[in-house]
Amino acid sequence: MDGIRTELASLAQLASQCHPTEFLDAVPHLLAPVIDAVDVGLYDLQRRRLISLRDGEPVDADLWPVSVALEHHGNHLGRLLVRTGADDENNVGSAVQTLAPLIALSITSAFNFNDRPWTTVRTREMSLAAEIQATVIPPPSCRGKGFAVSAAVEPAYETGGDVFEYSFDDNRLFLAVLDAMGHGLAASLLASLATAALRRARREGHTLTELLGDVDVAIRAQYQGSAYVSAVVVDIDLSTGLARWVSAGHLPPLVLTADGVRELTLAPSLPLGMWITGEESAADVPLGELTLAPDESIILYSDGVIENLLEWSGDAVGDDRFRAVVASHARLFTHRCARDVVEELLEQTGSILRDDATLMIVHREGRA
Repeated sequence: MDGIRTELASLAQLASQCHPTEFLDAVPHLLAPVIDAVDVGLYDLQRRRLISLRDGEPVDADLWPVSVALEHHGNHLGRLLVRTGADDENNVGSAVQTLAPLIALSITSAFNFNDRPWTTVRTREMSLAAEIQATVIPPPSCRGKGFAVSAAVEPAYETGGDVFEYSFDDNRLFLAVLDAMGHGLAASLLASLATAALRRARREGHTLTELLGDVDVAIRAQYQGSAYVSAVVVDIDLSTGLARWVSAGHLPPLVLTADGVRELTLAPSLPLGMWITGEESAADVPLGELTLAPDESIILYSDGVIENLLEWSGDAVGDDRFRAVVASHARLFTHRCARDVVEELLEQTGSILRDDATLMIVHREGRA
């Protein structure tokens, strides 16, 4: 056992210095005879299947004797797949449980400087607009200090105008969904500008209403009133669950409680990029408040979620159908519940969407 601990220490150092596939190659040598073979299956962009990090081919986790979730700060990347070479289950379990977070950390880091993880998670060619979007949005799941985030964007390979954003700070969870005017590359560039302006204002410590004003100024400076972005922004105190929110021409959030799904109400401001100096300013933007209790969720989404058309009738999905679907999945919150909602709606609308659909579900975990 001491030998395994020594080799695990070597693996920890190796994980911080090499590419994930090099790390995988080293594992069987360093941990023989405990581990014979190891692979990583990464979830594809739509989280429909696992793709091998080694060869880019689909992989079946059920064919591997040991399969462990790969998770980094609540972002579920895929599965660590192991074939063992030892009869001592305790040693094997210790090795695998130690390997998983090391490999998750290595892969998360590699997304910043290597194309291998990016090419692994995509299953077909991606448009330029979607490529820009993929580099702007944060991971589709995250967790910290009693709150968990699950998000999804569809379509994943052609979209560009919708983005979601979140940030966990010391005692604050910041959330946003933005919907840029138009489609394709132009919408993607507009959404990227708005997201960068939003992040800059947040990192400068601006209030929610000041933040919207900064984003509006950035869009108007570049587009001179010819383009706009709708946005809903939420700021949650992680210790109390107190949430403050604002809307700029965007659908209001929903709240899922034990009594069902309800819509928050607040007079929206104009979309960002359309504010008129002297007629609307940050000080005039209405600010909403609510307290999110344990086991409750707040839901942010773009209009494509409810406006895409049902295949059998040509009618829009609509509020009632969407709320029923989101409630059924969010009540049993998991890291992929937003994706599960989108997949269930896609079964009803088909894959050719009228508009991009973005969904973010944020859950306050129950008391221990």
